[in-house]
Amino acid sequence: MASLRWVDSLQSCYSQHVTIVFILLALLLAPQLPFGAHRANASEGDDISHWQKVSKAATAAFHEGRTQQADALFRQALQLARKSGKKDLIGNSLCNLATAVYERGRIEESISLCRQAISLLEKEPTLKEDLYVVLRSLGGIYENSGRTSEAVESYKQIIALMNKDSSCKPMERIPYLYLLASLYEKNGKLQQVLSLYSEALAIEEKARVEPLVLVNAISRLANINYKLGHFKEAESLNKRALAIEEKAGKISGCLYNNLGLIYTALGRFSQAESMFNCALRSLENRPDKTEDLGQALGNLACLHMDRFEPKLAEPLYRRALQIKEKAVGLDSVELLTELSNLGNCYRSQGKLAQAQESFDRALRLVKESALTEFQKAEFFNNLALLYVTQRKYSQAETLYKRAVAALEATLGKEHPDLVRMRRNYADLLNETKHSI
Repeated sequence: MASLRWVDSLQSCYSQHVTIVFILLALLLAPQLPFGAHRANASEGDDISHWQKVSKAATAAFHEGRTQQADALFRQALQLARKSGKKDLIGNSLCNLATAVYERGRIEESISLCRQAISLLEKEPTLKEDLYVVLRSLGGIYENSGRTSEAVESYKQIIALMNKDSSCKPMERIPYLYLLASLYEKNGKLQQVLSLYSEALAIEEKARVEPLVLVNAISRLANINYKLGHFKEAESLNKRALAIEEKAGKISGCLYNNLGLIYTALGRFSQAESMFNCALRSLENRPDKTEDLGQALGNLACLHMDRFEPKLAEPLYRRALQIKEKAVGLDSVELLTELSNLGNCYRSQGKLAQAQESFDRALRLVKESALTEFQKAEFFNNLALLYVTQRKYSQAETLYKRAVAALEATLGKEHPDLVRMRRNYADLLNETKHSI
């Protein structure tokens, strides 16, 4: 079975990518006005001027790749800040130094520096905004280091502090809601994601955000409902988002794709095909939407596979893979879905050598990645189908067990992906005289 792809309706103004650019770099862009520095007294201008000069030199060295020199200069700036006794300058310096040592691969030292800054800023109510920045940075370090649970706690702490902060505007919580939701989604905790996206949408609706920003929030919530098997809710949300796009005269094409996915899940294949074709017409010849075009091609191919039309699916899968390879390179784990789908398409046509080649390439990427079991489940299912064809039943059974277990821990019991994988597993056990 093929793996279908939801497409974001537009680029969000908030980060939710798995790989987050180290957030503290934002602080380094303007060292002449670091967070908190403007609160210094005028009489201390000379000391602050010296601190700013050193920080600026450190920043320049950092951006020019002179990391060892940047490290030394940031340490000098920290000494100057401590000498001044001004906690805002100390916090800034600790953060900047944390950035520098992180870039040099000294993760634990970077974490320690962030924690020092947090300990300092927690005691200063007037520096709470600075505290949010450091906690977000610490969460970024944890996330990039694969320490998901600690990243989650950092983001949850920010949200909890903001909820207690009467001066904090609801919209200020949005980036952190999305960051936390991204972590939960990556680890298959979709009910938590549903709650966070619902909260974010309610805030953005009340704030009367730009129409296309609202479309993105609605689309995210629709996506999670889709993944949980709440297809009617997903359909309603997607139609609402599409109506907003149409009224604004900004049809992205992505929402047509997403409606196609929903209709496929509901077994309404004619409507699904119509939506996928609408998406392709909207996305063709748009350089800014090349990746979305690749996903829409893959989804239309998946529909053909559902209709037992692998010959129609194959050229679509091949083009989708070419688009993705051009975007991410030949050795990126982001190619997993495209390779898995194409391999399964080859298998269904009896092209076993080509299928094996696609799966072998995908397997190499999986072994070198840090993907969760949930993220690998569809690949396991498709590879198991190849093993069944090759009569490698023991290997197939192991993969089915892993795929089913991953989806059972995440999706609703009636979700079609889980139902399909359990059926495939049951077919294997029946063929090998076992029972599920």
